[in-house]
Amino acid sequence: MPALAGVHDARTPTAVAGAFTGATVGREFIAGEQQPGDLRAKVDKLSAPWLAAAGQVYVSFKPRPADVAGGAWTPWLEKLGTWLAEHPHVKLIIWHEPEDDMPGGEFAAMFNTCRTAIKTGYRDATVAYCAMAYHWRPTGNAGKNPAGWRQVLADEYLVDVYSGVSFSETAILPEHPGFVGWYEAIVKPKLAAGQPVAWGMAERGFQAKDPTVRAATIRREADWLAGHGADRPMLYLAWNTGGTEGDSAWLLDPAGEEAMRYLLAKFLTATPPPSPGDTDAYAQGYAAGRASRDTELEQVRNDALAAGATLAYAEMIEWARAQATSNTSS
Repeated sequence: MPALAGVHDARTPTAVAGAFTGATVGREFIAGEQQPGDLRAKVDKLSAPWLAAAGQVYVSFKPRPADVAGGAWTPWLEKLGTWLAEHPHVKLIIWHEPEDDMPGGEFAAMFNTCRTAIKTGYRDATVAYCAMAYHWRPTGNAGKNPAGWRQVLADEYLVDVYSGVSFSETAILPEHPGFVGWYEAIVKPKLAAGQPVAWGMAERGFQAKDPTVRAATIRREADWLAGHGADRPMLYLAWNTGGTEGDSAWLLDPAGEEAMRYLLAKFLTATPPPSPGDTDAYAQGYAAGRASRDTELEQVRNDALAAGATLAYAEMIEWARAQATSNTSS
């Protein structure tokens, strides 16, 4: 799956793409809890600017769980699914950041019911779960009780992550307790089971008292993302607005914008993991790499002996080669 990137910004989709190369994905919200009804006009209005700019967009909405459980939403969601079949670049997020509002089991039941109804209208619709990293820290609501959240069956597993205020302003993803808790509980078990998992960040915000610190943190996260392999995320959507709270500290300054351009460039050009169809080519490349490494180690051993090193030292090199072989094949 190709990587997707965007910046949630007050500017138009075209202006955002001009400011951040490759930022073609947006995030939109239908405000408030929704009564059962036809959402097609609302979703169409929010998504139209992104589709006109040849982009993609995630639209979030919140149907009340009781109405979903009672079946009141089912016909409307089926109609929305039918609409999505004609607008495949529109994706849906059902009740973003649900950890703030309900237990995992309740959310899973509501989400899975909504997803089934939407996919009745369009089998290939993308219906995403978008978590709130704050509640996945060790003492958070979900972090303490993840079982119910693992019942969520989504097409994409997304998370909103912020560094600054509640978490260290220098924390990149692998240092963020909330992100790590969510990834370990939701994404990692699926990968370990050999399941394909589409996951990513639907909101990624940075705040710091010193703009140079924020820019350095963003660049450090870029380098970490570029080093990912089979577990790499497919979406990175940066946050560049004050949000509903109107907090301008989340807005990127010029140094922050430049750092974000660096991050998106590295994220979008990072070499993806091999697809199943590339297995033979990957195996050949892996074997060639192993052979090259063995040749280098053999040269080190010979150089050591020529320089008068003891046989024990040379044998240590041989042991290191055997150990490396054992580790890479286990």
